[in-house]
Formats: sequence, structure tokens, C-alpha cells
Amino acid sequence: MEWNRVNLFPLGVLCRFGGWWRLLVLGLGLAGLGVLLVQRVLGSLLLASAAALAWFFRSPRRELPPSGTLVAPADGVVDDVEEIEGGCLLSGKTLRVGIFLSVLDVHATRAPVSARIERVDEVPGGHGSATSRSSGSRNQRIEVRFSDAGGHRLCMRQIAGLIARRVVFGPQPGDAVRAGALVGMIRFGSRVELYVPLRAYAPRVERGMRVRAGETILGVRTDPAGCVCGAPGVRRIGTGGSLHSKKGASTMGVSQEESGLQERLEELRHRAHATCVVCGSENARGLRVPFRVLLDGSVEAPFECAKRLEGYPEVLHGGIVAALLDGAMTNCLFAHGIAALTAELTVRYHHPVAIDREAIVRAWIRRSVRGVYQMGAELRQDGRLAATAQAKFLANGPKGEDSPFSRTAASREITGGEPSHPGAGSKHVGNRVER
Repeated sequence: MEWNRVNLFPLGVLCRFGGWWRLLVLGLGLAGLGVLLVQRVLGSLLLASAAALAWFFRSPRRELPPSGTLVAPADGVVDDVEEIEGGCLLSGKTLRVGIFLSVLDVHATRAPVSARIERVDEVPGGHGSATSRSSGSRNQRIEVRFSDAGGHRLCMRQIAGLIARRVVFGPQPGDAVRAGALVGMIRFGSRVELYVPLRAYAPRVERGMRVRAGETILGVRTDPAGCVCGAPGVRRIGTGGSLHSKKGASTMGVSQEESGLQERLEELRHRAHATCVVCGSENARGLRVPFRVLLDGSVEAPFECAKRLEGYPEVLHGGIVAALLDGAMTNCLFAHGIAALTAELTVRYHHPVAIDREAIVRAWIRRSVRGVYQMGAELRQDGRLAATAQAKFLANGPKGEDSPFSRTAASREITGGEPSHPGAGSKHVGNRVER
């Protein structure tokens, strides 16, 4: 059997995974309608209770994730990211990612990868607080082992909590699932853990991230040599899973798709940003950051943090960090043939960026709707996440015969990339365009 439904009709999750709660919702609704005729207050309370329970079983529409990616299996906040040895039916170096679901989060569970189900185990246990990391080994849970297209095994745990007393997983061993497909749910707040082999996936996740099931990308599949699938010369660095182009790597064998994206980036950058202080080739005093397209559609570039760009002693100026992140997102849009203006930019600084050392800046498209592009970016140094950004870009700019905006693909629909990183940060808003 194939589980490939990413979106269901309204109340589809309640009908498929609701169990006896379906009868309770129906009973409360019918009772409320009947009582409403004679007792308005009590009838309204019954109807409100039925509506609240139905709302809990909601499943908002989600977009299909890009191929070769590892997506969040549940909505919530990542409260645990740790490299361990084995764990949950796996062996070897494994990344454990824990996601806590509050009562208000969407509780539908989605497949983290396109794979085949190898094993489904229902493990009895208690119903302690799901905020504890140890709840994954103590509480009642369902453990599912997946085998992806490359033969790599992953494991997912659906963990019951203090309020959540029941976990449901629909597929059976032998069934095929699509990444992002609805496969089960946890009733009333709990926890989901994902165990990922580091030899097979480059992680893109950090503690504190708020994730959306089926859309937020937690990692990218790699080949046995540690390269992103289909992207020659692109290697993992550090424990954070950032990617960069290895210096001196041969471009022989680069795919036609990757080459085409790179050519498009350079052509539009020359037309629209030739004098840009970040990436422009005609700005003698600019940074001239050499952005390169990766096969997954993101862009990346190394950057030498020179002494002349210092803010506090031995620390790269925060304004330079923000400019690098903004420039990376702009170049990512260039790679897709889009010239757009920054409408809103929010930067979060995680750690200082040291002077006289190389940093890696990367950007990706999260999604787009009618010419509004939601972007994400990060800057890492020595594998450690130093800064992240999220932004909105507007494709509608000043048009004219020689304007780069005259050829903007404003109606293109793009979905993918990493999520925004939550948390307070410095917010920069500028270049607003009235539509």
C-alpha cells in the first residue's frame, strides 16, 4: 500500500485517525444542536466543545517537500539535537532530533522521508511529561523504522505524554510512504523523535527551531562519499551540516541543471548587481563574494573575515553579517531568474564571527506566493552556526526597458529550503514596495 496523501479533506485526519473521538465529536455536535433549541447556553457549550475537538484534529494544507530531503515529522519546537551512537533500532553515528508538541500544535504526523516501512513496534510504557528527553525510552510509544531509496535506515518515535494517552500510526511494514504524507497522529500534546544516520544525511537543524511537519527541512540526503546527492565537489563540513564548495574541486561532471542555474545567477547578477557592495564585480571596494549554486537550488559562498571589517575587537561587524545574509538571499533568487527587492529582513546573531578566519554563508528559498518570496539564510564559521536570517522579497520593482525587474518571474511558485529560525533578533526593514 502507498501512503502519498500530503493533504486531506477537512476533518480528514479525524476520520482516518480519530478512533472513538469521531463518535464523541459527532455526539457532542448532535447533542448541542438538540439542546440549543431548549437551552441556548448549554447547547452553545456543547457545540463549542465539539468544534474545539474537531479543531484539534485539524491538518492545515502543506506543500510537497523537495526530493532528497529530510522533513520534520511533526509541528512543534526542536528541544533536542544530539549526536549519539545508535539508538532506536539503528546502529552507527546517529543524530537524534526531538520535537515537543504543545496542546495547541497540529498533531498530525507526517513521513520524514520517502521510504518503505520496515518495522512498526508498539512499546508499552508510562505517561510522564514529554518535555523530558528520557520520555522517549520510558513512555508509551510507537517506533517506526524506514528504509529510504538509498537503503539507509531511519527511525521515528511517536511518544505519548502526560496529556496524550494514545499514538496512532497508519502504515504497516512493507508499505511505501512519500515524504510529507500524513501517516498518523498523537492525541493531545506529546513528543516525536527522529533518529537519522549521519553518514546518509547532512543535518540542517538546531535547537530552538519551530518546525512545520512536512515542510521544514531538517537535512539533505548525501551519497556514501559525503557529498550532496548529484552535486559534485560539494562536501559537508563541521557538525552543523553546512555545505560548501571544496576549494580547487573540479567542476567536471557538474550536472546540466546546476550549470544552468549558475549561468543564470551570473547573468542576472551582472545586469542587476554589478556594483553591489557584497557581490558586484564592478565595485572596486566591494566584498565580491563568489556565490555558487548548489544542486538543491540554494547558494553558498566562502567569505574571508578581514580585519578591515572589524566591529568590536576581533569580531566581524554585525552590519557586514546582515549584508552577507541579504546578499546571499538575493543571489539565490538570481539563480532562479528572479530579481527582487528586500521588503523585510530579520537577523538573529547566535555567536560572534571571528576576524581573520573563513566563514560560509548560504541561502535558500523557503516558499513563494504571487511574487512574494520567503527566504532563509545562515552564516557558519568552523561548522558552528553564527547567524541566521529570514526575509521577504518582493518581485515587483521599478520596471523599464533596461530594468532587471522587467524580466522577473513574479508568478513562479517555489517551495523548499530550510525554515526560519525563531527567536528574538535585530530586525531590519527597508526597501518597502507598495503593491
